Order: sequence, then C-alpha cells, then structure tokens
Amino acid sequence: MVYKDWKKYEWLVTKIYYDNIQSEDVKVEYNIRVRGLLSRQLRQVDILITEKNDSGKKITIVDCKHYKTKVDIKKVEEFIGMCEDIQANFGIIISAVGFTAGAEKRVKNRNDIRLETVDWETAYEKAKEALIPNYLTDLCDNCYEPDLIGRYVPGLILWDLGWYIVIDGLYYLFGIGTCIKCKANYLWCDTCGIMSIVENNNYLCPECGTNYNAVKTL
Repeated sequence: MVYKDWKKYEWLVTKIYYDNIQSEDVKVEYNIRVRGLLSRQLRQVDILITEKNDSGKKITIVDCKHYKTKVDIKKVEEFIGMCEDIQANFGIIISAVGFTAGAEKRVKNRNDIRLETVDWETAYEKAKEALIPNYLTDLCDNCYEPDLIGRYVPGLILWDLGWYIVIDGLYYLFGIGTCIKCKANYLWCDTCGIMSIVENNNYLCPECGTNYNAVKTL
C-alpha cells in the first residue's frame, strides 16, 4: 500500500504529542471517531487528547492539514464547528505551510483554538537518519522497506520508556512501544541495548533473555 504525505504528517504530529504529553492522566489517540453531541454523527478526529483532572476530564482535538497552500478561514471555521459539536475544551489546527491572514484573525480573540505550523519534512528526515537495526529508534523496523525509499511511508513508534522490573534486588529498565502504522509491539532492553519486536505479547528479550512480563512503571 502506498501512503500519502498527509498520512505521514498525521503520524509525525501524533508522535510529537505522544512523546511530550502521554502519561497516566493524559491519553493521546490517533484517528478516532467521536459522535457529535449536536449532530449525532460520527466525526473523524486526527488526534484526540483526553486529560483527567479533579473535575472530570478535558478534551483536546488536533486537526492536521498537509496542504500545499496556507489553510484558509473556511477550514478554520469548519474546525471550530467540529469542536463545538464534539464539545471539545480545546482545539488545535496544525498546518504544514501556515495560515492565511483571515484564518489567523478568525481565532485571534479565542483562547480555545490555536493555529500551529510544523515542518514535517525536516523532522521526518532526521528520524530516518537515526534508523539503526536492533537499536532504539523512532522508525518501525517492521515497516522499513529500503527498496521502496521515496515511495512509501515508514511507521513511527510511540515509545513508553518508564518501565522496570526488580530481579534479585537489581533494577532492570526497559521500554515498550507500538508502531502507529502496522501496530507492531516493541521491547527496548536497556540491559543489552537491543530493540526487538514482541511476539504473542511476550516481553522477553531475545538477546539477553531478561523476562520483562512482570512490570512496574517508574
């Protein structure tokens, strides 16, 4: 399957949010459908961020616009309408090339809608340079097809590195990850520095044999 640049852009933005805010109280989800409270229709959300707090939860939706031209006021107003329908607390539109003056003026006096610009090409190329087989990387080795470079989109891994086990009084650190494209699960063993694909939900390092199935978070 050939993936378009807009899909690559969505993955990259999801990765950025996941790495920066995913936690026990904050959940980052990609490509989610939420039923509108006003329209009663299912609305497609590129990135849904749910934050738990003392008063309940706060919802943020992120819309990724990979256009060759700046996002205009019409698209911004459509997004505002979706935020109102879903009753999101906050909304963010992320553009690859920016926004028109009219679009920026439309949200100038709002504190619940933000417009951001992200250059995905530079960020994604830097991620490719870091791809080293069997070592920790943000690119999915399971999706990596060197013969198709330039004609396909490799998956990005959402890493959670705050895990450990205790064996004979010693702490062993490790990380778990999931590819946003092919959904492959990964294990990063800090003991031997090896990244491996998890088979049958068994978190056993194939290099050093350390069993990470009984886990605790830091």
